[in-house]
Amino acid sequence: MISHAWLPTVVFVLLGVSDAAADSPVHFDLSLRLDPPAHRLEVRATVRGSFEGAARFVLHSGLDPECSTAGTTMTAVEESAARRSVLDGSVSVPVTEYEVRFEDPAATEFTLRYGGEIHHPIESGGEEYARSFSGSPGLIDERGIVLSTSAAWFPVIGDELMTFELRILSPEPWRTVSEGRLGESTVIGDLHLDHWVCEDPMDDIHIIGAPFHVTSRAVGGVDAMAFLRHPDPNLAAKYLEATAQYLDLYQRLIGPYPYPKFALVENFWETGYGMPSFTLLGPKIIRFPFILHSSYPHEILHNWWGNSVFVDWESGNWCEGLTAYLADHLVKEGQGRGAEYRRDSLDRFGSYVREGRDFPLEEFRSRHSSATEAVGYGKCLMLFHMLREELGDDGFLRGLQRFNRAFRFRRASFTDIADVFSRSAERDLHPFFEQWVRRVGAPELALEVRDGAIVLRQTQEDDPFTVTVPVALTFEDRSEVEIIAVPMTGREAIHSLGGVEPTRVDVDPRYDVFRRLDRTETPPTFGRLFGESDVAIVLPSEDGDVAAATWQSFAHLWTEGGNIAVHTDAEPELPGAAAVWILGRDNRHAPKVRALLERYGAKLDDVRLDFGAASVASADHCFAVAVESEDGATFGWIGASRDDSAAGLARKLPHYGKYSFLAFSGGEPTNDAKGQWPPLGSPLVWSRESGTARADLPPEEPLGRLAPVFDPQA
Repeated sequence: MISHAWLPTVVFVLLGVSDAAADSPVHFDLSLRLDPPAHRLEVRATVRGSFEGAARFVLHSGLDPECSTAGTTMTAVEESAARRSVLDGSVSVPVTEYEVRFEDPAATEFTLRYGGEIHHPIESGGEEYARSFSGSPGLIDERGIVLSTSAAWFPVIGDELMTFELRILSPEPWRTVSEGRLGESTVIGDLHLDHWVCEDPMDDIHIIGAPFHVTSRAVGGVDAMAFLRHPDPNLAAKYLEATAQYLDLYQRLIGPYPYPKFALVENFWETGYGMPSFTLLGPKIIRFPFILHSSYPHEILHNWWGNSVFVDWESGNWCEGLTAYLADHLVKEGQGRGAEYRRDSLDRFGSYVREGRDFPLEEFRSRHSSATEAVGYGKCLMLFHMLREELGDDGFLRGLQRFNRAFRFRRASFTDIADVFSRSAERDLHPFFEQWVRRVGAPELALEVRDGAIVLRQTQEDDPFTVTVPVALTFEDRSEVEIIAVPMTGREAIHSLGGVEPTRVDVDPRYDVFRRLDRTETPPTFGRLFGESDVAIVLPSEDGDVAAATWQSFAHLWTEGGNIAVHTDAEPELPGAAAVWILGRDNRHAPKVRALLERYGAKLDDVRLDFGAASVASADHCFAVAVESEDGATFGWIGASRDDSAAGLARKLPHYGKYSFLAFSGGEPTNDAKGQWPPLGSPLVWSRESGTARADLPPEEPLGRLAPVFDPQA
């Protein structure tokens, strides 16, 4: 199972458990009855494998199993040695380890019967500025059912892959979803029977249940399905069409879709799970119109990366970065905004990964903070972008296709990826992967043009990286830049211009290199404020358009669990923190921010909120802006015109980290304007004369484009 922004990945650790033979997966034949109001399940489990005289497994401690197979003896191992299931290191599930011994050493099958309650409440797995990640290791509830390996609801034997059949009885009109294909779905009295068959090796067995309304459509041999909690034919149709489009795209890019179905499944809390052959998304998330071409293709693509080519967790999670690159980045690239996406990824790395928060990619397991996201997703997607730049589109796609064929239904590591791409490219790419996977840090670049040459330097304290830096040259008589590649293997690289001086030089203008951006390359953003460890909030000491007590409640939401100093504007000087939030339109320190806004061509007053690129009426609007002083201090100013919008602002702002300005309306509140200030300059740009414009960059072609799937005339 793969999880995303709103939920941490479940890590199931099994120490001292004997593995079944690795050459063939264990097979489970599971018949169960679900009782949601009682939070219970009853299970008959037949397990087949090569056990060599004994099989060890763990099971949820509340399930009390009995082994009904003749010629076997089952004993429990000390429970203290078997409490091993952990949700992101915080929520423990009680499990017991058992051993079944066979009188016949050649025996390959045993059957268990067990039942009990599984109901672990939904809890927060992490929090930053009220940005929480909630989940449960497993629960059976009248609102719905979510079960996986993390709940140990079936006998878990080591970490081997497995095939299975499920026969699930649930109350009518409930329906269930699992991996594989739906062989039978029928009503039996007041119960409903679903028969799921999974012949492909899996690393988990999921059961999702609710009184779903099911819609399906055949798409080129694959069943596109939608399981919604309320009937909504229009919403279902949109998701089925998007499913068809992205299945077509990724099959053209990577190879055949590995499963008989792909299903959108609606959860009863906000999640972002990606399982083999389906995704489990929250009720609000699936109704955001932008999800269809942002998070949804990401979930579909995980069926190639992470949910059929599985991650070797011991050596690092490569699949999130690769999936983000071929889904989120590819969508933006198709809109002509690939460079913008990469710039934002680098900006997030610079904002959140500092002061001891960095770690190598080989240690990334899951996202549980902005810093882990910036490394595991952002740095990793830049690794694959640089690999593509190195090999070209055709060479990159050949490597991906070969990797997918070689490791389908197997676990793969970064080393395996390096092996496959090296063979495909017929060159040794292991040094490339070792540098970006095992090292922390990032290059920091500086530019100088002197003596008829371009001089690039790496200025970071760490050792220099081996990197190829693209440089765009603008000449007077050309409408398009000339792009040269400057290889760097040491601290400095010099490239001779051959006696022809350009009018302008731009280093890495499309953000093709993983590096730490100079602060002046990008405008101040809320992410820069959220990423600082030295933070202060300045509250108004008196009531204004919004009561002072309301702003105190706002600050409380952000300071819970964080090291943020709180001040009031009764203090004559602003605190000297690296990031300072000023709350309230009438805050006595607001004029300092007003003055800094002039640098960006913005003006906020009682009539208009004029951000330069956007403008809204001041009445009934709340706003937030990020600005930076010339000495590098970053300020955030938040204003509101009504008390009921403040709590919503506190909750929503952490999700708008890439922006410089925002405007919201209403009590919810609803976003009406957003954007970034223009950068004020960059040390990686040189021009012969001030104000020289850069010539056009050549168009950037995406790896692939969506094609219309359903012909309206058919």
